[in-house]
Amino acid sequence: MKTKSTILLLFMLFLYGASFGQLGTASATYNSGDIETDKNFTWYSGTQSSNCPGMMTVTIPVGATILSTDVAYDMTSDANSAVYRQRSHFRCVSPGGIHEASMTNGPSIYTPGTASYSREGLDIANGVVGGGDIDFEMHAGATHYVNYCSIDSVKVDNNTWTITITYIPTGYPTQAFNPTPANGGIYVGVNDDLTWDFGADTDNYDIYFGTDNPPITKVVDNAVAGATGTFDPGTMNETETYYWQVVSRNANGYTDGPVWSFTTVCGSFVTPFTEDFESVATPVLPYCWTKIFISTGNYAKIETTTYSGTNGSNCLVMANGDDAASTLIFISPQIEVGAGSLADKMVHFFAKGESFPNFIVGTMSDPSDESTFEAYENFYVYNDFHEYDIYLNGYLGTDTYIAFKADVSTVYQAAYIDDITIDDMPSCIRPEDLSADNLTINSANLNWTELNGATSWNIEYGLAGFVPTGTPTVSGVTNPYEITGLTSATEYDFYVQTDCGGGDVSAWSGPATFVTPCDFYTVPFSENFDGVGWGEMPACWSSILLCADGFAWNGNQGGYFQMENSWDLNSTLMLISPPVLDLAPNRLKFNAQSSTAGAELLIGTMSNPADQNTFELLTSVTFTSAWVYEPFDVWLNGYTGTNNYFVIKHSNSSEYLTIQIDDIEVEALPTCLEPINIFISDVTTTSANLNWTEGGSATDWEIEIGELGFVPGTGTTYSYNFPFGTDHTYNLTGLTSATTYDVYLRTNCGGGDYSTWLGPISFLTSFEAFTSLPVTEDFESGMSITGNNFENITNWVINTDLQHGGLNSVHNPYTLDDDNVLFMLGTFDFTAKSDVMLSFWQIAKTDGNSDHCYVEISTDGGATYDQLPESTYFGAGNYREEGLYTADGPAFDEDSYADWGTGSEVPDNTWWKKRILQFNRL
Repeated sequence: MKTKSTILLLFMLFLYGASFGQLGTASATYNSGDIETDKNFTWYSGTQSSNCPGMMTVTIPVGATILSTDVAYDMTSDANSAVYRQRSHFRCVSPGGIHEASMTNGPSIYTPGTASYSREGLDIANGVVGGGDIDFEMHAGATHYVNYCSIDSVKVDNNTWTITITYIPTGYPTQAFNPTPANGGIYVGVNDDLTWDFGADTDNYDIYFGTDNPPITKVVDNAVAGATGTFDPGTMNETETYYWQVVSRNANGYTDGPVWSFTTVCGSFVTPFTEDFESVATPVLPYCWTKIFISTGNYAKIETTTYSGTNGSNCLVMANGDDAASTLIFISPQIEVGAGSLADKMVHFFAKGESFPNFIVGTMSDPSDESTFEAYENFYVYNDFHEYDIYLNGYLGTDTYIAFKADVSTVYQAAYIDDITIDDMPSCIRPEDLSADNLTINSANLNWTELNGATSWNIEYGLAGFVPTGTPTVSGVTNPYEITGLTSATEYDFYVQTDCGGGDVSAWSGPATFVTPCDFYTVPFSENFDGVGWGEMPACWSSILLCADGFAWNGNQGGYFQMENSWDLNSTLMLISPPVLDLAPNRLKFNAQSSTAGAELLIGTMSNPADQNTFELLTSVTFTSAWVYEPFDVWLNGYTGTNNYFVIKHSNSSEYLTIQIDDIEVEALPTCLEPINIFISDVTTTSANLNWTEGGSATDWEIEIGELGFVPGTGTTYSYNFPFGTDHTYNLTGLTSATTYDVYLRTNCGGGDYSTWLGPISFLTSFEAFTSLPVTEDFESGMSITGNNFENITNWVINTDLQHGGLNSVHNPYTLDDDNVLFMLGTFDFTAKSDVMLSFWQIAKTDGNSDHCYVEISTDGGATYDQLPESTYFGAGNYREEGLYTADGPAFDEDSYADWGTGSEVPDNTWWKKRILQFNRL
């Protein structure tokens, strides 16, 4: 729905005396409420419209001529949106009016808030003839939230949409036009005249001219006008921007013309002068700077760009594209050297490169003649901006231009230049090549290169990123200079200034940055990689990645550490700990997962975290599963070396092997070491063997046993002593058949010193034999001769929703990819029997592509189980799926019977099927 507001208009007509005036303005502000936005109106190609634009009328005098229109408004995005989602488009809809050429997008602010918009000097209403009511529309949109007009999410705020029309009242002269030099003209001759055409109804005119914007000096007063006008400004300055304005007059009043400007031809530039490229409209070169550009390369260029500036968005790029023979020279304005030469000057700038081009700073006598280029200093430019000072005090020629050349040698090289300053040669040159060495946890030696022969310097230093004050931290120091009192694992910046004596000091050089090494970590410590940015390393942790494949990865993923070797089986991928003074009395614990079961992860030590050749293998661990985090516990008590870093290293077991590591802990080994390699063996109906390996040299242990899930301290405890050997076995007796037990074990080192309890280790005792057949389970009184395996993820439970006979059945409501076992809690003696069978009623509503149900039998007391083969099955239905269950053998699933369905059908009591498996067919 369109809304229209009638506005009280304010006419502004500036009067001088009784008969003279200038341009008129008329404004209106929308006050009929917030303007809705239309989500569907979020882009514009010339025809789209919002279904709910705001409408407003501005009234100007009849017969007036419109010169320009200004618009301003605010848009607000609430908590459902963000500022960057705002869209708006301003239109003049009176006959002769036009739309803005493009839509206005919100600024890149990704939070809710209000943005203010304004555009001045629009010509969208200039074609409306005759004055009177001028109609406008505001079309607004929001890029999400709702698909209709609404003030939810985004709106144009009430009382903010303001339109101002500037016009020429009827009867007044129209503006002068068609200026020469053209408005914004460049390289205009210093003796050129100014010309223009007079607008209609102009009888007399004034001219304002000068270097002020707008010009304030009247140089022609009330001269008689003709069809055209001419003005001789005299000899103008070189490299100067001038502004001029023609004021047209008649008996009714006067009309100010537009302010025009031009810039004269270049002259010599007096040093110092700077070019930072920020006031340049890309891709144009700065005024009076020129180039020699010869290339056939695609994408070759010398131009200003908004990409990759240093202290702003803009800089200059010199690129050769695919032409390795390109000529790329960027040339300064002519430099005023007076009675001297370029030997009195210096050049300061920032530069970086792509693909490491050679970069040459030189001089030229003719900026249009490549043959006049003379190299003065050259170097390679690298991926990051570096600051350069080129002192021309060794120059012996007469050239007056400074030139920068990208000396390319291969395809797709580029150099970027920014913040160029050409200055007078200082009497005291600042030092170069700042660096730090001999780093300790609390000190560093600072070094630099001296260019004056001075023997005294000043230093200012502080934490990285500090704002220098220019006041030295230390004064009158030597080179090198040791600073002390620093903090370990800390990044510092420092600046150096040369003292040439007699109060003559250089500019400051810097910052240079160094990081003090990490102090030895105190055990225990841990690292979970949380709170560390993606790709960054936690403090004092480091990594090494050496790989022929650019697709390998070895770094923090913002919550865990990941190694991936891609296809290079000779890669080096390491995660390296902070330094530890003595590794031997410690243990390394961590969780890790691998993309491949059976892959190895290497554990070792290093003496130098920056040198992969100092790695010494200590042991390895093996992943038992794929993509399942497993805990690992590596004891370093067997380590006898002197290295101070532990290392987790990729094994290159296979190509594209991904390993993820998390929750690392470094702990001191306990004074009483835990047993290792604990397992249960030789299980019978009433006994089992508990086996372990002694982790240290103890000879006494404690064992506690109870039924599954018992609370430690409430079970049965045994003490065991055996003074010889490291591998031990204790026979647990007096157990109950078909019962699951938990066992805990700890070492008794004497004097009240115990290891931590290990466990529980769970096991199920063997079943007693059934004394006679048949054996029946109907689940009406629960489960009597059946029971759940203690390793089940999801147990079988009594179910009353479905039943074949009676009231109950047993059900496994699995939700995961797991094995959930229901045991027959007894054994059978089939020695003298040839006609034994197993029968049961079943609904196997499981996915035929992946899930299945089957029957297993053990003939070795439960040590191993085998599925009953297809030959034992007697009955209707399908007990096998061809090609699907090669590993698991025949099974029941929803594909066994058509009425079980192959989708989300809900079982009912008509689905029950009887299964018969005959053991004489084994």
